[in-house]
Amino acid sequence: LSMDYRNKFDKVFSNAVFHWIFEQEKFLKNIYNSLKPGGKLIFEMGGKNNTAAILHNLQKALIKRGFDKNAKKQIMFFPSVGEYSTLLEKSGFTVRYALYFDRDTVLSGNDGLKNFINMFHNPYFEGIDDELRNEIIQETENNVKPVLFRDGIWYADYKRLRIIAEKIL
Repeated sequence: LSMDYRNKFDKVFSNAVFHWIFEQEKFLKNIYNSLKPGGKLIFEMGGKNNTAAILHNLQKALIKRGFDKNAKKQIMFFPSVGEYSTLLEKSGFTVRYALYFDRDTVLSGNDGLKNFINMFHNPYFEGIDDELRNEIIQETENNVKPVLFRDGIWYADYKRLRIIAEKIL
């Protein structure tokens, strides 16, 4: 997480990346330092409770089978507006705009939820064979279906943060 840019950029833009980064303070300080005075950081990321129905039910199915350690892994960072605004301000930014909103997102095809879990939640299945993995995913699907399967379409229960922050000095 090192960047050697100083006062180089007018804007930094990101979509759906920040929630994958755990060293947020160092990361944001590097972005701050890379911006010229008056420069803006514009981004969207997963917010508090992003995909909560999916994650909660996946973790519940893992714990039910004795995979407590797997279920407790933190693989993404989904902060509230307040949490992230505080991180930005600590890094020197002034928050100009912050929005938290629901954005249910279509998951393609009959296997949409299964594919989503396999793509984004793979670390939860470390040490679990394919048969048990499929059983856990099926249980998760069954539990979230009343909420996330509408009119024959799977949805992910996204919660998003969209923020604009500025480097004043």
